[in-house]
Amino acid sequence: MMKRSNTACAAIAAAPLAGVASVCDAQADDPMVFVAHAYAQGATVAAFRVQGDGTLELVDEQPTGVWSYVSALSPDGSTLMVGNAAGTSDGDALNDEMFLFEVASDGSLTQVHRQFIPKSQLAATWLADDVIAVMNTDLGNSIIYTYRWDGDALVQLDAQSTFGFTTSLAYHAPSRRLYAPDSNTDSIWVFEVDAATGDLDFVTVASTAPYFALDVQLNGTGGRLYGAAGISGDVVAGFALDPGGVDELAPLPAGPYASPGDSPAYLAFVRGGDVLAVGHGRDATVRTFLVDPESGDLAYSGHVFDVGSQGSIGDIASLGDLLFVTDDSSVSDSVNDAIGMYCFRIGADGSFTQIGPLYDTGNRRPEARLAVWDPAGACRVDLNDDGAADFFDVSAFLAAFNAGDLAADFNGDGLLDFFDVSQFLALFNAGC
Repeated sequence: MMKRSNTACAAIAAAPLAGVASVCDAQADDPMVFVAHAYAQGATVAAFRVQGDGTLELVDEQPTGVWSYVSALSPDGSTLMVGNAAGTSDGDALNDEMFLFEVASDGSLTQVHRQFIPKSQLAATWLADDVIAVMNTDLGNSIIYTYRWDGDALVQLDAQSTFGFTTSLAYHAPSRRLYAPDSNTDSIWVFEVDAATGDLDFVTVASTAPYFALDVQLNGTGGRLYGAAGISGDVVAGFALDPGGVDELAPLPAGPYASPGDSPAYLAFVRGGDVLAVGHGRDATVRTFLVDPESGDLAYSGHVFDVGSQGSIGDIASLGDLLFVTDDSSVSDSVNDAIGMYCFRIGADGSFTQIGPLYDTGNRRPEARLAVWDPAGACRVDLNDDGAADFFDVSAFLAAFNAGDLAADFNGDGLLDFFDVSQFLALFNAGC
């Protein structure tokens, strides 16, 4: 980390500090869940408001071409990306459509951009409010592309290959590490991110053998990474993060962790990382595991929800103590033959309490990656975590800046300078 100047923070004293304002217009005031559909006859993305009691209210639904397989929301909640993996169904054998939507304060969506980019988009994650990484998944040469969205144009910034089959991405913002698993070689590729330029610099390849990591997720505190082994084994692997250390990814000593389910494929941390929900492909069950806060070890809770027939689970995602599960199959079986999204409240013991019905998401095949928005967790300037943006956060920012702490690197370029002060002030004056 470099630090250009300490004098830049003097701008804080001269800048007007407004009182705490309401959430910006370009983000939803309430918690939201966005559900995209992989449907050849016309894909859509549905926006659901999460109400105070955990029930869901459909706010909007917008068309997204065909075969939408991924959605991702920018950190500030302003822009929703929906990516497709249409193959030749969209008339272009080499490229697939990406859609960008502006999110209004009521959660409704307005399409602001539509563009063909290299196929097939099976994973995406925002690296900054205006920079996104999109996975072009290929059986033998998956490529991560980064783009900048400036409100008018989508510009490619960089491209890096994993030389294998990659279907998920995880970004650890504090260390600027991007993790991309490769199922072909049982490994995870690690890149360092320059969020200001969108550049990806190769760091290392970490082995996950003898299993692959089909889906990778960071835990609540970001200190560990977990991967679902899919058909390579009924386990979840765990790794300790050590950016810049001897082992960038060090396997947890007690792992991998066995699951009684068949083919774990989807991961979601619930309750701030205290519980890990694991969705399984072959038996279509969601099971919960308790996470040891010290070691990171997983212990099966004994609690399970059976979604339906093999392959029924579209995706799982969490918001606080809520877990969302999409059922994308209408195959009749002994459990159900419906399509839609479940909402559960997950207890500290990993138990499931269903909230509301199986919600109709408005279209066939809700199997794309879910995107969620929690306005309560979106206040970057609340550095002392007291729920308000005030003088104490200004003081915390100045302390971090003067100490050379990257917690004050608000524009994500690895430098502490006037631009971080400017970004902090802009966010502070926007309010939380």
